[in-house]
Amino acid sequence: MRTSDKIPSVMFAMTRRDESSSSHVVNKWNSDIHKMISQICIDPEQSQRHENLVDTLQKLAKKSFGKAARMKMFGSAAAGAEGLCTVESDLDVCLSLGSRWEMKISDKKSTEKGEDLHKDVWRQEKIDILRVFERKIRRFLNFKTTCIFGARFPIVTVRDDEGTCVDISVQSRQNFGRLVARLLKLYTRDEKVRKIMLFVKVWSKRRSINQAQDNPSMPWQRVIFRQAFEGTLNSFSLSLLLIYHLMRMKMVPDVFAREGDDEPPLAVLRCADGIFRPVWFQTDEAKLAKDTLRQNFDIAEILCKFFRYFALEHDWSKRISIREDVVQPDNEVSKDYVLWVADPLDISNNAARCVDEEGLERIRSEFKRASAIFEKREGLEEIWKPLGNKERKRLARRLEEKRRTRKKRRRS
Repeated sequence: MRTSDKIPSVMFAMTRRDESSSSHVVNKWNSDIHKMISQICIDPEQSQRHENLVDTLQKLAKKSFGKAARMKMFGSAAAGAEGLCTVESDLDVCLSLGSRWEMKISDKKSTEKGEDLHKDVWRQEKIDILRVFERKIRRFLNFKTTCIFGARFPIVTVRDDEGTCVDISVQSRQNFGRLVARLLKLYTRDEKVRKIMLFVKVWSKRRSINQAQDNPSMPWQRVIFRQAFEGTLNSFSLSLLLIYHLMRMKMVPDVFAREGDDEPPLAVLRCADGIFRPVWFQTDEAKLAKDTLRQNFDIAEILCKFFRYFALEHDWSKRISIREDVVQPDNEVSKDYVLWVADPLDISNNAARCVDEEGLERIRSEFKRASAIFEKREGLEEIWKPLGNKERKRLARRLEEKRRTRKKRRRS
């Protein structure tokens, strides 16, 4: 690998004499990255505390809904210390009530609205269950709770006495969450990819472009600030951006097996457009390794090029998809969205549907800031520097003013 491949474009025109110093900079970057990641990775003891907390919730679920009730971790916390969970991560947990409950809901009759009403029945039943469970948690465990029933998948957020946050949803037959966890695990089986994904996740959280839900326990985050930083990305859509870039550079394979392979589909999912689609994952390790053309790469190199690509080179008006086996009907972003990141499990769903114009501006500015830090050829600690209270308040007010101005223009 040429040394020039490891550094930003402004450094490409270098003399041979400068190459040794550039290698030193890249080595320093790699050292900084490993040090930073080691600070945010959870240790086995904390992973055990997470499991104990989930066990406590499961005992309460069994008392509330019967012996068939189960609490299952998914998302970044599913693999514990070996996954994408950090000391700043929330726990994603789904409540399963068993097949008897699913059959009960399936037996409910629908009217002339058919599938649409059936879908509403499932959603309302989940909300009712979460309401009951939320009251039980407050009464018997005395944990702080917040109900978020307006989301695509209704959840209850629970915060224990130690500050650990748990997002509880009700498992359905499709259970997208566990499929997403399995998908990400296929990509992060390479330790370098896992570390890169951890780095990007923490960067996005600290720079407030991963704001699916702000921390309500922090006193300075009043309603205006929570609203201001809505409209940005979530952890899944950010992971898809990174995977998309890694696939462009031929560093990770396409893990989706093609239709017609010998094995039956992993799942058949009802997508957002109402169409049922089968999903296959490639599980042949030899084939996955063969499809990965570049296996030797530096973490610093990838991060540098990742930030630079989305800061300066990417056309944000185009759809982003990691599914090479699916032809998108239209490469342009729909007029209803400012950014489209295709959900690989449901290509009709936009994983970045919450991003608005101001949110996209924030996202692009943070990519440019991170790229500029790499351009300086100095330490990388500044990339993770969180927004200060004053900076956050100033930025929040500016974002709110822009949103109000945009709404006035649309009305006029």
